[in-house]
Amino acid sequence: MVGQEVRLQSSAQVGGNADPGPHRGQGEPVSCSGLIEHLTPEFAAAATRLIQSGDVYFFPIRTRGGAVAGRADDATPFAHRQANFSVVALGTNRARLAAAWDDLYQHLAGVYLSCETDQRPERLDDAFPPATLARLRKLKRRYDPENVFRDNFNVSPAASDPGAVA
Repeated sequence: MVGQEVRLQSSAQVGGNADPGPHRGQGEPVSCSGLIEHLTPEFAAAATRLIQSGDVYFFPIRTRGGAVAGRADDATPFAHRQANFSVVALGTNRARLAAAWDDLYQHLAGVYLSCETDQRPERLDDAFPPATLARLRKLKRRYDPENVFRDNFNVSPAASDPGAVA
């Protein structure tokens, strides 16, 4: 592939790579994200296929750990703390990115919603273990029974219908 390169950079350096020039009409980026405990040869092969698909223009792999890993999965809504890496793929076409992502997805263990634009209700199941999601729904029923705060990833107050919007 022409123009491809790998760089080890801090988050500040990644942000500093933004082109200050005019917008080139690529539209809103779509993203898929996931968490993974170890970078295995199988994951690497799937990541290679994803990148070579041409449907991804940015594919950071970020390390995690430290304070994130030092808390129990059920201590906060953010679970999957055993993951050592966060993976994100950015593209411009939701359907094509989702199709290319499916091969990689089988190697992942959870989703970090702040880096995900696929808002299907199933993503909540990927992001939150059942007990955590039930706890969030209980809080939602208590503090937001009208589901006013439903944008982004809706944690519906309805326990029986995860995708329901009040």
